[in-house]
Amino acid sequence: MAAGKRRVSDRFRDELDQLRDAGLYRELRPTSDGTNAWVTLEGRRVLLLCSNDYLGLAGHPALAEAAARAAREWGVGAGASRLVSGSLRIHDELETRLARLKHTEAALLFPSGYHANIGAITALVGKGDAVFSDALNHASIIDGCRLSGRACTSTPMATPMRSVARCAAARRRDGGSSSRTRSSAWTAIALRWPSSASSPPRTTRC
Repeated sequence: MAAGKRRVSDRFRDELDQLRDAGLYRELRPTSDGTNAWVTLEGRRVLLLCSNDYLGLAGHPALAEAAARAAREWGVGAGASRLVSGSLRIHDELETRLARLKHTEAALLFPSGYHANIGAITALVGKGDAVFSDALNHASIIDGCRLSGRACTSTPMATPMRSVARCAAARRRDGGSSSRTRSSAWTAIALRWPSSASSPPRTTRC
């Protein structure tokens, strides 16, 4: 190895050390009790307050039985993406019922909230659009903005409309499109973190 060149493993080790020093290093911490409210974590019995199972339905006996019944009838996977051959009749039936429940023309299922944000943002954001996203938004929103390939500004949004107006004005000064409606040149889409959260005092480009 040429002098002065570092091994890839050394670079990765340094980056991991930086994450640890910043308190950002994360590890998988398996639990032994499924998605129950009380779980065993690293040998201790703890109350789980970070789960997305807000209604406690993940372990509901009726849902567990329905999932087992569906697995017996339809198998444990679609076998392909829905655009190929994995769009099953039960998908269509559920989407129809959800659309009726929400009084919308149609509904579309995603396997997770992460996929839903990525799919919705990349579908809605097109050529000439701009996205103004709260700096503390979830990673799925940030990744959706990045994957859209369009101008995306991450900014504190304690006062969202004021922030959007300021960013739009800056974009125009930088040579971007003028602010118009969706039907014409571009759209400003503001994605905001809850107002109770503290936002970092900075504005960055995605």
